[in-house]
Amino acid sequence: MTGLYFIAAVIAALYIGGPLLVKRMMNMNIRAPLAPLEYEQLPAAAQILFEQTSPPLQNLGFEVVAHFEMRGALGTVTPVVTLWVNRRTAQAAAAVVTYTHASGQPIKNQRYLEFSTKMADGMAVMTSNSAQIGSFWKFQPPIRSTGRN
Repeated sequence: MTGLYFIAAVIAALYIGGPLLVKRMMNMNIRAPLAPLEYEQLPAAAQILFEQTSPPLQNLGFEVVAHFEMRGALGTVTPVVTLWVNRRTAQAAAAVVTYTHASGQPIKNQRYLEFSTKMADGMAVMTSNSAQIGSFWKFQPPIRSTGRN
């Protein structure tokens, strides 16, 4: 009889503990603090991306507003961002390096650049050069029927 209780306890632990563990790992803090960083404090991969993006963005009239890191947004992910602003054209750009660092796994990073353009009528256009990271809703134009078969 003790063996049945043990087996029942193991099954309960798997069915209850497993989802709770996944929930704990995937819990996102939407009010994660932004920690300002000086350029020298940026990780090496972030410095490389920002050095690559600086000349073209500066040529377009962008200027650096801040470097920061979002600590604690997601347990295994840390985004490091350089925020750029072009006040003349009402555009913003964010150069982002996102580090994933799950326990027991090597640290991986994803790099991308996002743009936000604010129109005079209040509409905003968001673009990104990342095919892997979907920051924005993907627009699928409606299929229009011509009425012919």
